[in-house]
Amino acid sequence: MLQECEGEREPPASEGRTHMTTVVDSSADDLYQAALGHWKSGAAAEAEALCRRALQRCPTHAGVLCLLGQIASRGGNLGLAAALLSRAVALAPEEPAYHLRLGIIYLRLNQLPHAVAHFGRALELDPGYRRAYANLGAALLNEGRVPEAVAHFRRGLELHPDDADVHTNLLFSLHYLPGSTRAELFELAREWGKRHAPSGNAFEAHANLPDPERRLRIGYVSGNFAAHPVGYFIEPVLRAHRRDAFEVFCYTNRHTVDAVTRRLWGYADHWRNLTDLDDAEASRFIRRDGIDLLVDLSGHTSWHRLPVFARKPAPVQASWMGYFDTTGVPAVDYLIGDEFVCPPGDEPFYTERLVRLPGCYLCYAPQTDLEVGPLPLLTSGAPTFGCFNKLAKITPEVIRTWAALLRVLEGSRLVLKDSGLEHASVRERLLGEFASSGIASSRIELQGRSPHRDYLAAYGRIDIALDPFPYNGGTTTVEALWMGVPVVTLAGDRFVSRMGLAHLSTVGLSELVARSTREYVRTTLRLAGDQERLAQLRAGLRARVAASPLCDGPGFIDGLEVAYRRMWRSWCDKSNHAAG
Repeated sequence: MLQECEGEREPPASEGRTHMTTVVDSSADDLYQAALGHWKSGAAAEAEALCRRALQRCPTHAGVLCLLGQIASRGGNLGLAAALLSRAVALAPEEPAYHLRLGIIYLRLNQLPHAVAHFGRALELDPGYRRAYANLGAALLNEGRVPEAVAHFRRGLELHPDDADVHTNLLFSLHYLPGSTRAELFELAREWGKRHAPSGNAFEAHANLPDPERRLRIGYVSGNFAAHPVGYFIEPVLRAHRRDAFEVFCYTNRHTVDAVTRRLWGYADHWRNLTDLDDAEASRFIRRDGIDLLVDLSGHTSWHRLPVFARKPAPVQASWMGYFDTTGVPAVDYLIGDEFVCPPGDEPFYTERLVRLPGCYLCYAPQTDLEVGPLPLLTSGAPTFGCFNKLAKITPEVIRTWAALLRVLEGSRLVLKDSGLEHASVRERLLGEFASSGIASSRIELQGRSPHRDYLAAYGRIDIALDPFPYNGGTTTVEALWMGVPVVTLAGDRFVSRMGLAHLSTVGLSELVARSTREYVRTTLRLAGDQERLAQLRAGLRARVAASPLCDGPGFIDGLEVAYRRMWRSWCDKSNHAAG
């Protein structure tokens, strides 16, 4: 997920001084200014009350409508926010800030074409509007238009080289782009660290007792302690931590609470919310908790707090799970992976020291009790392939490779599922790309979002899942395997291209890992032509996954805690040596 970028400027102070068709009552404007002050100080209720009073005096005050839209959005009422901001845009169509904020609401509502249109309009009105570049790129990426998204991020960074969010979004999006080199990605990450998380000797000394064997305070930082891959993968870890050796703190960067969040609350010894704290305040807050080892679960994804890590609030800091590359932050000491995603020789591409866990770098806690259905091929007569990954991962080369499969296997079909496919323009573009490779639209089924249980049930119609490249699936691969669907993957030369390798190797299916597109096609055709093998996999894959290290929470935590203890001992050795 990309870092969402709110507007850096407020709407005009006085609507009468902008491109308005209405003149605003001065008392309404005074109330608006007071409301802005309360909003900036975090007093949303007081701000809303003042806005309501202002609207009674001037119902066409676009600034008030915009602020009310922001308040509604913060409260989770995106429908109301869209209605209010649409009124503000209609009243002040030449104000780019209103288009930006309405675009953000449409982005959150997954109304991508509307989001693209309003971000584009904001840039037409103000070609230097930094947040418009960041958000337009995010919307385009969600539509699967990767080169265009990258171009907007590059332009935004060119105009605003000190914009950390645009820089983060460019870094993230380049992982989708075929042809991006490891050297390019490494240098871009390192540049982010230099600009926004510089190292130095200015860190405040840590008062943590350098006892290598004592009980440790470990902190996990994320904005995704919820129904999200991070929430799913951290759950078995929090549940299995040995409390005699570790005291667990979770630091959330969002107010969002769902069923997964509530479960995670019960597994943490302490739950903290950093959402309303700036980076310096959050760093001091973590220091006061006396954290020994702080773990970043976001990297360069949405809701990250890398600038907090840059302040070194804990003596030992690591990045794990939520990202798939170096953070570029000098104050992050370690990156946790495994021998599959971080093979020997990868060290030059990380600013962190690599720690390789035994087995897989992740542990999975199944999120469903849905039964595995029968093999669809038994009744359909031709294989049905599927990919439920983000559209941005489906590159032209992926489409050409999948089209080659479909051309060989007469009657075969492909099911794609992603939120971006809810839009006609996105579907038409994608089907056009398949048509250019000789595949009729009748052989492609496009599905949008669904509740998680229905999403998993959709695997009941899939015989073989096709992993995209160069950005492999993560959670999607594990969930396909759990639902009895084998996955064919193409292993590349970097973390993000080797996640499929890690998961399939961990469950004993390394024969489904290809090293070239030609081998990817051959492997898939061989599996699709072996109905007996497919039926066996369908019947036994869940039990295989459940019995594998991928689902062994206690076994996984043993390896993780050993790694944590080694990191801690290393710091103790240095600290004790310096003291001696």
